[in-house]
Amino acid sequence: MDWSINIQSRCKLRRVASEQLCLHWLHELEYEHYTSINHANRREAFLFGRVVAKRLIVEDESLASREINKATQIYISSRDGMGRAVRPTVMIDGRLQPIELSISHSDQSVMAIARRGNQVRLGADIQTISSNPNSQLRLWLTEKERANIGHNDSNAVKTWALKEAVYKAINNGERFQPHQIEVLNEDGRYQCRVRGQELLDTTLSVRQHEDEFVAVAVVKKR
Repeated sequence: MDWSINIQSRCKLRRVASEQLCLHWLHELEYEHYTSINHANRREAFLFGRVVAKRLIVEDESLASREINKATQIYISSRDGMGRAVRPTVMIDGRLQPIELSISHSDQSVMAIARRGNQVRLGADIQTISSNPNSQLRLWLTEKERANIGHNDSNAVKTWALKEAVYKAINNGERFQPHQIEVLNEDGRYQCRVRGQELLDTTLSVRQHEDEFVAVAVVKKR
């Protein structure tokens, strides 16, 4: 594993007042965006995602090339000039850093993975394990994916998490179209096709963290 990971419980994060978290963790531009979010759950997800990601960057000395005295020195942007969601970029003291970062949320947890360097793109997703996943979930899987997982609900959740992770790794501002990303487990290894083309030089993995699945996509840049 050549990337770092941080997973934290939303319940534990809620024990600290939002105002205190904002003061200690958010860059002024992040705080400006935070206050513009009207939906309470989305606002919390944004704040917690920044806290978890920055804690990872601050505590892992292999990630940052500059000394970090305060988390507010770090600015994480995940919107382009048109306001579209894109892969996060990391700046420290106004300087762009060669850090690949992906953030994900579930109802229970917030996670971030990061890696220093420009050789690969990272994507991550976290999903709660359920013995009865949302019936709508299978509608977003391709025919081959449904055949591949059969009636195994856990495998359906794993496949969905991997599709999300791949999208986050390759996203350049386009919206998520689940049927265009196909993930199949072939003899114990996950393979992926995007718009019918095999996604080469890609490593997909899923592991269990407590009662959740953590999916990671590592895609080599071309």
